[in-house]
Amino acid sequence: MGVCAIYDDGQWNEQIALAASTFGLDFYPQEFELLDKEEFFVYRVHLGLPLLQPYWRFSGKEQIFSLSDCKRFFNEKALYALPQRAYLLRENTLSETLFAMIHLYAYNDFVKRNKIFRTIGDGRDILRQFDGHHQFIQSCMENEKIGSGEVEKILAGAHAARFQGNQLLHFMMEQGNLSDWQKELLKIVEKETHYFLPQLETMIMAEGWAGYWYEKILNQLALPDELREECKRMHNVVFYRSTESFTLEKMAYMLFKKIDETYGPKEIFQICQRERDVSFVERYFDWDIYRRLKGAGDLQENGRAEKDAWEMLKKNLLDVAGQRRIPMIRVNGVRVQDGTLLLEHLWDYRELQQEYVFEFLKHMVNLWGNKVMIKTKFNNINKLVLCNECKSIAIKTEGK
Repeated sequence: MGVCAIYDDGQWNEQIALAASTFGLDFYPQEFELLDKEEFFVYRVHLGLPLLQPYWRFSGKEQIFSLSDCKRFFNEKALYALPQRAYLLRENTLSETLFAMIHLYAYNDFVKRNKIFRTIGDGRDILRQFDGHHQFIQSCMENEKIGSGEVEKILAGAHAARFQGNQLLHFMMEQGNLSDWQKELLKIVEKETHYFLPQLETMIMAEGWAGYWYEKILNQLALPDELREECKRMHNVVFYRSTESFTLEKMAYMLFKKIDETYGPKEIFQICQRERDVSFVERYFDWDIYRRLKGAGDLQENGRAEKDAWEMLKKNLLDVAGQRRIPMIRVNGVRVQDGTLLLEHLWDYRELQQEYVFEFLKHMVNLWGNKVMIKTKFNNINKLVLCNECKSIAIKTEGK
């Protein structure tokens, strides 16, 4: 059976929707569209907005978790603003397409159910707004007096500054020497950041929710044995690679599984509705889940070393949940004598990667049009990092 057979009679779509409904999932009517590679790329660029991802990184020693890339052997794209509209790559195998479709039904339910997504407004209005943004950006790039290079420079700076409660972007717009078109680009990034915040705040939960329901829905489908096993294998690659591996998907999936076992389906739906990643990990990542993740049922809670490891793991998980994964930068003002913009990294014991600090400052110089200096810590020593108009970087110890 070819991929297109799914869409000729809709049999798999109907089966998945029926199975999901049987379990109590509440989703918008799901639509799938097949695209070739070129079309898929266009949708990713103009609807998926892949550039609008968190810019910052903490130092390597702190970045111990990530959302796994290994499941991306299939290609799908869905918008959180309009989760019922999904795009699949025509070249996917049938098992890859089923894998994507089941996950997308779970994402659809998650977005409709979780309260934080109610803050982003109507999905169709958002898409129309995105389309207007794209048209404005395109007109600036085609303007001979501006050009694509200048547009990309301003957008890159705005993306680097955007997850700061919009303080940095507001300051640049109000106090900087930006032209009208540059300010409009910053406003666009500011608006689209509001759209991405719910995703950032629930990224871990959404992956766990999709993985949890994938197993249940798959077991309800009337699939040939070979196809079912291939779909299970894909799931296992993400969530059961080995007892030594740890991914956020695996952790969230196991949390939902234990919650259902302990409290039942009513509670799991309520948790999905009210929680976000930080509260989800804080409340439900307990000793039992740690033992399951370690694959060691004989671990003793009174063992000091293991208890310390559990507490440290939970602390590290919370550090990458929601907006906590992004360092906070505040504006401390402008130096009167030379117009240098003064910034400060709000220290929370996690050191920043120096190369990201340097690149961030260069982006800020592009927006500010003058020197920019940030206060942070390297090796637990207060440092001042200055970037001048020529993009040269200088570091000195504070007070020296």
